[in-house]
Amino acid sequence: MSFGKETVEIRPAVLDDAEQLGAVHYQGWMETYTGKIPDAFLAAKSAEQSTAMFRRTHCKDTMVAVQDGQIIGFCGYGAYRGQEAESFGEIQGIYLLQAYQHRGIGQALLQAGVHALQAEGYHHIVLWVLHTNEKAITFYQKNGFSFDGHQKAADLGGRQKRLRFVYSE
Repeated sequence: MSFGKETVEIRPAVLDDAEQLGAVHYQGWMETYTGKIPDAFLAAKSAEQSTAMFRRTHCKDTMVAVQDGQIIGFCGYGAYRGQEAESFGEIQGIYLLQAYQHRGIGQALLQAGVHALQAEGYHHIVLWVLHTNEKAITFYQKNGFSFDGHQKAADLGGRQKRLRFVYSE
């Protein structure tokens, strides 16, 4: 796909992507959550922990954005992990390095995740977003997701509120 002068490939992740995915996941946490959650919680994160997570899951259900052979972002998806809406799919995480944001790449990743879930038969798709992440909330709303009133606490070095957004065909 072309994004201005840039060509970015959106494709399913493979196990060989685990190390690059781990690096993007870690950097994404630092870029997105610094100042929003306690520094001590972020300091406990590492690219190695993220890489190990991707290796454990064999990079399953993950779409990646690749430019010049480097992964610059990803979208993880799958069956909803909550119990109250078992027939829902879930965007479990989307990370795009800051240097590549505001170019349509994040939107392409999100659409790839939504389309993959729809291909698996999910007609309702949810995602959770930290209530202080206004940039992400705006992004999801622009892409057809709306807050459905559900909230839950997350322990991110202190209690943080997460909001559930839903996308329906």
